[in-house]
Amino acid sequence: MSYGGDSKGCVDIQAFDLHGTLENVDGDKELFQGLVAAFLEELPLWMDEITRGYEAGDSQTIERAAHSIKGSAGNFGAAHAAEAAYRLELLGKNGKLNEMGPAIGALKETAATLSAALQKAVEAL
Repeated sequence: MSYGGDSKGCVDIQAFDLHGTLENVDGDKELFQGLVAAFLEELPLWMDEITRGYEAGDSQTIERAAHSIKGSAGNFGAAHAAEAAYRLELLGKNGKLNEMGPAIGALKETAATLSAALQKAVEAL
């Protein structure tokens, strides 16, 4: 399924639950836009923390950043991104640095998809 009017601008709306998120903010589009702006501002910082933590072998930093992403993605009903963050959070909690590479890649992919879908939704409101 896609979101947007033309084929070039289509984004996968399964990345998050627009209807549910708007319901959670009582239909307040400005609040929704603010939440999106905050998420899009914080996400690169969290992803940088994950990268730095991975490079430094610091599983606790990875766990904390992944936990933040999981919670924020959950606020948008973004199940795929939240699940990817949760997998990485658990690896961090268990200190499994050797298994984190693919999990970080999966989180980067789902986070990029979510970011694009959120940006598209804000533009459409």
